[in-house]
Amino acid sequence: MEKLLRSIRREPEKVHELMRFSTDALKLVMEDFLKVGSDISLCDPIASGTLIDKKTYREFVLPYTKELIDYVHKYGRTVAYHVCGDTSNMTLDLVETGCDMLSIDNKVSLLETKKLVGHILPIVGNVDPVEAIMLGTQEDVYEAVKNCIKDGYDSPKKYLLSTGCGIPINSPIENIDAMMSAARKYGKWPINPNNF
Repeated sequence: MEKLLRSIRREPEKVHELMRFSTDALKLVMEDFLKVGSDISLCDPIASGTLIDKKTYREFVLPYTKELIDYVHKYGRTVAYHVCGDTSNMTLDLVETGCDMLSIDNKVSLLETKKLVGHILPIVGNVDPVEAIMLGTQEDVYEAVKNCIKDGYDSPKKYLLSTGCGIPINSPIENIDAMMSAARKYGKWPINPNNF
C-alpha cells in the first residue's frame, strides 16, 4: 500500500494504468453475480480520507468507482459503497459515484452524514466494530447500537444498522448476538424516540 501511495505522486500515469486494469477486472468478476440478480457491495479500504486527500480521491478513485457503479446499474442492480476510515471531508464525493447506499465507518459522524446526504440516499453502518463488537461488553454493544439508531432512525432516505467496517474474526459471538438483540429492542418500527 505504501508503494501505491508513493506512486500517486511519483508515477501517476502508472497508477491510472493499475486503476484501469483493476476496474476492468472487477467488471468481469461482478458480471457473473449481476447476471444472477445480485446487488453489489463495493468496499474500498485504501480510498480512505485517513490515507488520501480529496483531490487524490477525485482523480484516482472517483472516476473508476463511478464507472463500476454505472456498470452495475446497467444490470438494474444496486450498489452499497463503503470506504474505510474518516471520509467526512469526502462525503459528497462518495455520493457523486452514484451509489445507492452509503456505508460509513464508525469514525464518521452519523448525524453530520445524515444532515449532508440523508435526503439523497440511505445511510448504512457506524457501529464501532472494534471498540464495541470485538473489545466491548454486551452493554457497550447495546449502547453503541442504541446511539446509532437514535442518530439515524429519522434519516429521510432511511438508515440501516450495521457495523462501520468488517467485524473482526475474533469478536465474541455474544457481542454479535447482543448487536442483534439491541437492534430488535431499539429498532422496532415505529421507532419511539422516548426509548432512547
